[in-house]
Amino acid sequence: MKKFWKCLLLGGLTLSLLGTAALAQPRGPGGPGGPGGPPSEEMRAKMHEKVRAMRMEKIVELLKPDAATLAKLKDVADRFDTQEFAARKEMPKARKELMEQLDAAKPDEKVIAKLTDQLLTGRAAMHKNEEDRAAALRKILPPAQFAELFLAWPEINREVRDDIRKAMHKAKGGKRFGPGGRGHGGPDGPGGPHGPGGPGGPDDEM
Repeated sequence: MKKFWKCLLLGGLTLSLLGTAALAQPRGPGGPGGPGGPPSEEMRAKMHEKVRAMRMEKIVELLKPDAATLAKLKDVADRFDTQEFAARKEMPKARKELMEQLDAAKPDEKVIAKLTDQLLTGRAAMHKNEEDRAAALRKILPPAQFAELFLAWPEINREVRDDIRKAMHKAKGGKRFGPGGRGHGGPDGPGGPHGPGGPGGPDDEM
């Protein structure tokens, strides 16, 4: 069975939703959640709920399930989204630290090995979680509906990602964040490559 989603964490490709926001050190005034800083725990939790709700809305629009099936779909989403977000939580921080080690004048091989192991372990956990999610969905959906969701999933997550970015752009009064930014529009913020709804994680491709 194909993996429900593909996780891309290594190799320099940062095209995760679900990912979670980074736990990088604050880079702006106010610390976590402040301008230029990483999202706070409260902000991260709210964004996870927003991503989950937007995903479910699009799934319902696609499949038009009856009440009983909808309840089962929500149960699957609650279980596996929570596990996905937990598995992704430390990955942006580990990836950032690994890149810093590789760029250092004297990289620490032991630290590099530890961080690489952490990323590989996280990736394996995410793959296992999404395979289990796919198996759970196949038990509650007819083959045709599961196939529809399977084919539509990448587009659903692209739409969620785009909606999040548009909302954050509007909330910031149209201010755009350039590459390397660490605020809401940066790579570690909501909608960024490592943040909730961001690309390059299991949610990007079935």
